[in-house]
Amino acid sequence: MISGANLNFPPAFQKSREALTNRIWFTRKARIQAEKRLLQNDFHSQLMLQLFTAYILVLSIYLLKFHAGGISDDAANVTLLVVSVLLFGLTPAVNSRNFKGRAEAFKIMYVKLQLLLDNLANLDWANSVEEAQHAYAEVQQEYARIMADGENHSEIDDAVARWGIPQSSRPLSVLETVNVLFYFGRRWAVWIGGYVIPPVFFVLYYLYRK
Repeated sequence: MISGANLNFPPAFQKSREALTNRIWFTRKARIQAEKRLLQNDFHSQLMLQLFTAYILVLSIYLLKFHAGGISDDAANVTLLVVSVLLFGLTPAVNSRNFKGRAEAFKIMYVKLQLLLDNLANLDWANSVEEAQHAYAEVQQEYARIMADGENHSEIDDAVARWGIPQSSRPLSVLETVNVLFYFGRRWAVWIGGYVIPPVFFVLYYLYRK
C-alpha cells in the first residue's frame, strides 16, 4: 500500500485542488456571514415589533384615558387606528422574511462545506493518485449540489466575510470596501432609527399637545 503522504500529484491536479479549496473556503465564510446577518435581522426586527407594541399600548392609554390634552375622541381613535394598522402591516411583512429559518439553512450549508474542506485535505492520505482524483471529483459534484440546492449568499456577505482578513488571496477592491462601510453604516442607522425614533416621536407629540 502506498502512503498518501508520499503521493506526487500532477501539478495541474494540485493547482485545481488548491483553487477548489479556496473557493469552498470563501463560500463557507460568506455563508457564515449570511447566517450572522439574518440572525441579527431576526433579533432586531422582533425586538422592534415588541417595542412598537409597547409604544402603541402607552399611546392608547394616553389618548383614551387622559384625552391627550383636549384632543377629541375621534382624533384619538384615528391616531390609534393609523398606528395599529402600521403595526399590523409590519408584523406579517417581517415574519414573511423568515430570517431565522433562512439562517438555519445557511448554517446547514456551511457545515457541509466544512466537510468538503476536510475531504480535500484528506486527499493527501489517499492510497493512489487515481483514488485522490476520484475523491476530488466527488467533492466537486457535492459542492455543485450544495450551491444549487439552497439560497445563495449576497455579494455583500462575501465582501463582509473577506473584510479584515490579512493577506487574503481575494483582497477587497476599493468599491467593495466602500460598499462594506456603507453596509455597516446603513444597518446601524436602521437599528438606531428603529429604536430611537418612536419614543422621540411620542415625547414630542406629548410636548406638542401639552
